[in-house]
Amino acid sequence: MTKSETRKYFQEQRSQLSEKEIQAFSSQIFHRWEQSELSCFDSYHIFLSIKRKKEIDTSLFINYLCENNKKVFTSKTVGNELIHFELTSKTQLIENPWGILEPADQEEVNLINVDIVFVPLLAYDLRGNRTGYGKGYYDRFLAKIPTTKKVGLSFFEPISAIDDVSPDDIPLDCVVTPNYLIDFL
Repeated sequence: MTKSETRKYFQEQRSQLSEKEIQAFSSQIFHRWEQSELSCFDSYHIFLSIKRKKEIDTSLFINYLCENNKKVFTSKTVGNELIHFELTSKTQLIENPWGILEPADQEEVNLINVDIVFVPLLAYDLRGNRTGYGKGYYDRFLAKIPTTKKVGLSFFEPISAIDDVSPDDIPLDCVVTPNYLIDFL
């Protein structure tokens, strides 16, 4: 399948999930992650869920990380890039024009040393290639931090292959699903 085909197919699959299913799957993914070695690192970059796109509820991860004194970072888009901010209990979040929550009035940080990046995705294949929303924000970000562990969070199982992977696409190191933790290394 091409990225365009996977994007369309998995957006449709997500649209059919009920709020109850999203919460149940999110909880299963969180608990699978929490019980793995991936929960033992010191610093994490995490995306803030877009509810209208029926993304995994990352608040479970954020609450856990903050309660366990981990460094937590998130991003917002400026132009074609992501800029990064530390996420704390005092961080004020505002909704941008696309309905995405972003940190407001905070000092930007240079993220060169972060242990794990949770990467949003719609689909992924058996080699760790992913399909996102098609703008390349995360691929550009991940290219700047090549030694950081890249972890996808998905409601769904992998497809066999994404056919049109480009040299600029950064593969995942692993994906956490409700049923599995899949390691591509």
